[in-house]
Amino acid sequence: MIVPKGRKSDTQPALAEYEEPPPSYEEPSTPVIESVVPSNTKASNYVNIQRYMNNIEESFFIDPTLRLPQALLPSLKAGETEDTRRNLSIGMTMGSIDVDVTIVYNEGFSQSSETKRRVILVVKCTMGSVNMRLHAADSPNRHPLYLHVCSKAGSTGLSLPRSFAGLITIAAGIGAVELSKHLLQFATPLGDAGKGGRRYFIGDLSKSFNNNANDWNGDEVLIEASLGTVSLKRDDE
Repeated sequence: MIVPKGRKSDTQPALAEYEEPPPSYEEPSTPVIESVVPSNTKASNYVNIQRYMNNIEESFFIDPTLRLPQALLPSLKAGETEDTRRNLSIGMTMGSIDVDVTIVYNEGFSQSSETKRRVILVVKCTMGSVNMRLHAADSPNRHPLYLHVCSKAGSTGLSLPRSFAGLITIAAGIGAVELSKHLLQFATPLGDAGKGGRRYFIGDLSKSFNNNANDWNGDEVLIEASLGTVSLKRDDE
């Protein structure tokens, strides 16, 4: 379920704020990259970690198709239902969060209605930085992703899978919002999101919405950062 993180990356690509309209969204043809669990570990689901102090530095393999007995499931949080149960929930009061999260792609469920349900990930930190690397398969049949990151006082760094296509809302307080040059190539700005906030759509808008679609049920990221820089890039940078 949980694999201790080896070491942090020694390289951090340069980041730049959005300045010019992005080119049209076109990806080179590449083979599908599957999310594979190492042979020496097992994937899990509905993981809940809540800590008051110290740091969280771990890796997680989340299989959204994995069913757990009711007795092993964490209690539902306020406003949460079985349909919106979090596949991964991490909370920290005083300390940093540095996690690597892989969403396991189960090809056996690729054509079933099971893939319609979003994978829900929530990461919250009251006092400390958040650094998260999110990986998912390059398959159109994978589960849509919903990620909510909340950082009250500290920087936020997020790496998104290259297959991410959807909405990004950044509610920023005091601190810069930075997208990598590579990610900006696929970002359509949608305006501000409150004071200092930004909204983007990553991917091709013309291919992502049905004519009668009123709600977005695909990939989505919500970042709430009160004090600290917000930096985003793709996990293949």
